[in-house]
Amino acid sequence: MRQTAVAATSAIFAPPADPLGEGAERRACALALAWWRDLAAASGRRAPTRAQLAAAEAPSVWPHFFVLRCAPRARANTFEGAGPVLCDTLGFDPRGWELADAWPAEAVERAVFLQQSAVDLVMPIEEAGRFRVLDEDILYRCLLMPVSDDDMAVSHLLGAISCRRAGPG
Repeated sequence: MRQTAVAATSAIFAPPADPLGEGAERRACALALAWWRDLAAASGRRAPTRAQLAAAEAPSVWPHFFVLRCAPRARANTFEGAGPVLCDTLGFDPRGWELADAWPAEAVERAVFLQQSAVDLVMPIEEAGRFRVLDEDILYRCLLMPVSDDDMAVSHLLGAISCRRAGPG
């Protein structure tokens, strides 16, 4: 059973500096995408390898990252790693959990579709949306970036997520 306590920190959910409230979320995903592209370009590939991710110097947005191991069905993709932003947002560490069990129920089908799209297209997919965790609305921006050891089949997805609390529903 999933833990229900939320261990949020004010640094992660601090009010954004811009009036639209999306600047911080966009910056984290933009920096993550630039880092991912640099890794892929360094080896002349469409997507970086798992070994490249492990060997690369961690970017400033590392706390926003998570890693999913791809399964034959996206609902069964398993969290292999999760940074503090995702852990604080969900209220628990999802490592070892399948997507369908860890992700907020109302957002699972959309997450499955986006993950499958990133795998099928072997290209990054970005989304902004909203889900509820423990009676709070969470506004999020998520970027899914494929990882492939053979430059054809995607074995993992590197995700970057930024969130802010919108308050009680």
